[in-house]
Amino acid sequence: MPFNIEVKKKPLEIKFNYGLMFEVNKKMGSKTKEGEPINDGVGTLFAHLLEQEDEAVFQLIRLAYKTKGQEKLGDADIQEAIEKYVETHEDVEKGYECLFNEIKEEMLNSGFFRKKIQKYIENIERAQKNLEKKTDEKSQEQLEAIRELLQKMKKDI
Repeated sequence: MPFNIEVKKKPLEIKFNYGLMFEVNKKMGSKTKEGEPINDGVGTLFAHLLEQEDEAVFQLIRLAYKTKGQEKLGDADIQEAIEKYVETHEDVEKGYECLFNEIKEEMLNSGFFRKKIQKYIENIERAQKNLEKKTDEKSQEQLEAIRELLQKMKKDI
């Protein structure tokens, strides 16, 4: 089942299919030092949604709108769409939480997205193992952040 939101007074059905997965990886993914894509955009998006980062919702809506062949969206259009979505719930706080939860649920229901999220978790676990070997303060701070992220991701997946 897709995630639906009204954008510019028209319904936008966000399907978590291969095309959207490709765009999310391309636009939101990391790159190596040499500039090669890592294709971790889906995992990054999921991690940002877990943290309820608004920019993740903005980017997702923008990319989904683009894959439908629509013109570019401004931040004001996306903000208005989110506000309308949130207002359809009993209270704003509950609506805001539902926004993130419904998107995460749809991502996990998609075989394409779920597979990429699982791969992202595997990569984070490898990074964790490498950081565990280091003793400097910065590495230990990164290690703690990675542990927290892994715990959240595994809980939700």
